[in-house]
Amino acid sequence: MVNVHVIGMSHIDMGFTMTEEEFEELLEIFAERMLSILERCPEINYSIEQMFHYKKLKERRPDLFERLKQSVQAGRIEIMGAMASSMDTNFPSGEAFIRNQKLGLEWAKENFNSEPESAWLVDTFGLNAQIPQIYRQFGFSQLFANRFGGDKHYETFHAKGIDGTKLLVIGRDLASLNVASDSQAFRLCRSWSDQEKLFEQADRLTGTGPRLVTDYIENEEVLSLRFVDLMKKRRGRKEENWVLSTYHQYVNELRERQTEYPVISADLNPEFTGTFALRTPLKVRYRKAETKLLEAEKWISLTMPDYLPEQFNESWWLMSFTQFHDVFSGSHGDQTYHAVLEKFDKTEEASENVLQKAVGVITRPDENAFVCINGLAWERKEWLRIPRAYQERQLYQEGKALQAVRREDGKYCRVTLPPAGAAAITAGEKAGDDFSTEIQKNWIENEHLRLSVDSSDGAMSLYLADGTALIDNAVDFLTAQEDVGGFQIEAPHGGEIFASAGAVTIPTVRKDAMGESITVNGIFPQMDWNKGQNRLMWSVTFELHEGENAVRIHLSLDWFGEGTRIRMNIPTTVHSSDAVYEIPFGVVERTAYRPRGTAKGEWPAQRFVAFEDGEKGIALINRGVAGVEINGRTLSSTLIRAYYPGQMAWVPPTAETSQHGKHTYDFTLVPYKGSWKKAGVVRQAQERNNPLFCFENCGLEKKKVSFVCVDRENIVISAIKNASDHSGDLIIRYYETFGEDTTAVITIPCALGAVRSSVKEEYGNTLNCDQGRITINCRPFEIQTIRIRRNASIQNNN
Repeated sequence: MVNVHVIGMSHIDMGFTMTEEEFEELLEIFAERMLSILERCPEINYSIEQMFHYKKLKERRPDLFERLKQSVQAGRIEIMGAMASSMDTNFPSGEAFIRNQKLGLEWAKENFNSEPESAWLVDTFGLNAQIPQIYRQFGFSQLFANRFGGDKHYETFHAKGIDGTKLLVIGRDLASLNVASDSQAFRLCRSWSDQEKLFEQADRLTGTGPRLVTDYIENEEVLSLRFVDLMKKRRGRKEENWVLSTYHQYVNELRERQTEYPVISADLNPEFTGTFALRTPLKVRYRKAETKLLEAEKWISLTMPDYLPEQFNESWWLMSFTQFHDVFSGSHGDQTYHAVLEKFDKTEEASENVLQKAVGVITRPDENAFVCINGLAWERKEWLRIPRAYQERQLYQEGKALQAVRREDGKYCRVTLPPAGAAAITAGEKAGDDFSTEIQKNWIENEHLRLSVDSSDGAMSLYLADGTALIDNAVDFLTAQEDVGGFQIEAPHGGEIFASAGAVTIPTVRKDAMGESITVNGIFPQMDWNKGQNRLMWSVTFELHEGENAVRIHLSLDWFGEGTRIRMNIPTTVHSSDAVYEIPFGVVERTAYRPRGTAKGEWPAQRFVAFEDGEKGIALINRGVAGVEINGRTLSSTLIRAYYPGQMAWVPPTAETSQHGKHTYDFTLVPYKGSWKKAGVVRQAQERNNPLFCFENCGLEKKKVSFVCVDRENIVISAIKNASDHSGDLIIRYYETFGEDTTAVITIPCALGAVRSSVKEEYGNTLNCDQGRITINCRPFEIQTIRIRRNASIQNNN
């Protein structure tokens, strides 16, 4: 007898074609309808997800929430996954994913007394390759999901993560063209007709069981009892047992069968890659807000062991909304866009307040000084933009005068900051300036690199100091192309237009103590595909700092138009067909993308992508604009996608969806010989995304303080926080990112002892801790969490 499990499931967006408030109302309507059906039909159970919705429901309708809670506790409603939101898994950091899941699980336990047994990521646009390890650390053995890219051949399989962890994945894509239905029928049911087609699909299943039939609805679709009627009509069939079921019951039968499932890579191709470049300002702001929130947590935990401000939880709830897949991807209306920006503002304001409180613990008042903090666990030497109040005074660090450079956006000095620490900069009398000079030449250079720009067409070349060419006379640095796709699915059409085909100004070179820079400006030629109405002006500055093996790129666009994809291209001399992409908590090697109906072009790169051939390579570091395509020897990244109105544009194009106006982008190129692992790419990517913070009118008792230091570049710290149990312990989470077995030392002067922990912050095996030096052993790509018992006195921290 084959058991056929029929399950009802609802997914309600947080921001898509309607506003946040409209979706909250839809959730309320759905809850009323679901509870009414459960009360009338005792044999029905139902499944829900995303705790953000129910947290808001509890605030809006406590009476309705109480009825819902009773049904959960009675086993009539099954909570799946209990993430705060069904988030994008490719662009937000791995730490953000852990917080989203942990926040939702804790809320479900506290408010529903429910602990889900299965992870849940339905409707998210792809799964990154560390999902198996993260979920197994949370205690999940299986994941229900879909949207694996439309080119997978299985409905049930083990996803193998980059660390070797396996996770059972169950689910079908909505566009699973290559999957021969065997055990699952899955369909978005907007009507009775859709439900009938779902059960016709179920009738064609041939698997020996168990079989799964999911009546899946979204948003404004009405929860209909039609699926129950269709199921009852099939009862009594020979050798089939049709039952109204739960995911828990289905999983239990899967376990009893002990079937061997195929194993495939967990780097599951994302769908809807056309969203990678929608609303890029939102993605840049997200990176800043998340970084500042993690920095605030870090510094308050290092300076105030007993401090667990509630605003951290509230800020992570706000961020969970912005992480929702349709929100983060940019595929939503303008009202949602503005709501997201407001949430970033609130998160950053709360983070700044906590940072001020944390720094106040280690500083003392001094109107002739300011304190600068470095949140990364190694010493940094960087050019710092001087706070306005000190720009006309001579600055000193540890008694030595600092050289200053004036730029258009302010004045800079070069500081040296200790690992995860702070240093005081003192101000003396009025200082002179080291003014820059303009030079009539078309190249810039330092001891590592030489970059030239052709005066006539802006063609760029980049060479190492030994003459090795990484970019040779590239004229297609910026291109525009017609895009006839919808707002989620790109469809580039026709040839590209090069910036060099338009007006290009003669480059200007500037030289000062910071280094050399070269600026080129231009106007794109007419783009005839939109009745000649598209307009694009651009400016790019390439900058070489003294001592750095990197090119800093500052790019500005002034854009008006529709139906266009605007890309930055890095045409290289590298002979390779694949590249190393950073993902949340590690890296993966990917070959050129295979275009499909739902996805074309770009893969997501967390902070960098490295393109190499064994002899030489070049890495592209981003600060939020993270989609990258390998096309021959060229790395391409879309800066703006402005879609046409049409069938696939459920949100009509507006000036904001089309990104009209001025935009700035920051990238860094790191050319190198050999491997990216030895080129400093990992640390440079972190430095470009973790700014230094300054606090005015204060100094330090000591010249500098340092709280945490890591001696290996491939050990990347993702979070430092106070333990959630108010024990006073310090929690540090980190991961290995080279794919190598690694022994490392984390130095924390206040540490008295350390134990292995988990994402749940449990106690584990004791680690060697000798005078604050904690020895750790990491497997390739392993994510580890440790708990540290510490001396709470700041005086004993250094």
